[in-house]
Amino acid sequence: MSATTDYVIEKMWENTQRFVSRVHFTCPECKKTVLTEVAVPEPFFGGEKSSDMQTDDVAEVVCPECETCFSAYAYAGPSHCSIELDDYSDVTVHADIPYYTQPDDWDDYELPKDPYQIFMTTTSELREMLKKHGSMDPEALMNRMIFAQVIAAFEAYFCDAFIIEVTKSNDAMKKLIAGDGSLSEIKIGLTDVLDGSDLVKSMIEASLKNRLYHKIDEVAKLYKKALGITIRPDRNALTTIKKAIGYRHDCVHRNGMDKSGTQLNVFDKLYVTEVIDTAESFVKHTQSQIDSGLPF
Repeated sequence: MSATTDYVIEKMWENTQRFVSRVHFTCPECKKTVLTEVAVPEPFFGGEKSSDMQTDDVAEVVCPECETCFSAYAYAGPSHCSIELDDYSDVTVHADIPYYTQPDDWDDYELPKDPYQIFMTTTSELREMLKKHGSMDPEALMNRMIFAQVIAAFEAYFCDAFIIEVTKSNDAMKKLIAGDGSLSEIKIGLTDVLDGSDLVKSMIEASLKNRLYHKIDEVAKLYKKALGITIRPDRNALTTIKKAIGYRHDCVHRNGMDKSGTQLNVFDKLYVTEVIDTAESFVKHTQSQIDSGLPF
């Protein structure tokens, strides 16, 4: 992979939102006490209590001094995080409360009027790009860029459409709050209520903007609880999109390599086309239910 290719990938994703914890520990290799950020699993916001929201997954801790990468395991919730190094159980890693990183212009982001049309226009343009500039080489950079953008558009649709539909209806907002542990635990002061008639709607919108929409099972639960609709067209589509989202993580964070450092060789034109088709099937299935009228 050339330096130019590395730079292109880095610039494409430098504003990607992540869930991270600031950690400090004494590096077992260089023996220096260091401070760094570690990407950790997002909490399960559908849990009713804080304890139900904890998730766990593998993680990577990189020493900023000697650049050694340590495999680790992370446990994270809305208000706590713990990390253990796989090969150094005697090393204590102090982890702060995790948080979402934000693109610089996120606070100014306005919801689009028609997320469905934006998504379909995007995938149409990506199909054309793949046709003109894609390659049958499964390691081609252009294929990977188009593939990653498909998943980004997929997540954006489900974020934008959900916020728009939920905040249209008091019933939907009540159902969401009742079934979402993070929102149900928010405390609002009386002066805050007096200051803004749309306070609850604004707080829900802000909370939902700060979720990540690549965990399909959790997104499906949100749509079901608040809107009473399903987002999965069929089981095969679910399997395909979950695998694609995992590959997209490797594209964004490992430049198209898996955890062992092996270059993924799956991104030929046929596979990228399959992912576009699958993403569209999810969105069309969901939008058809929205257009048919929600049950409230």
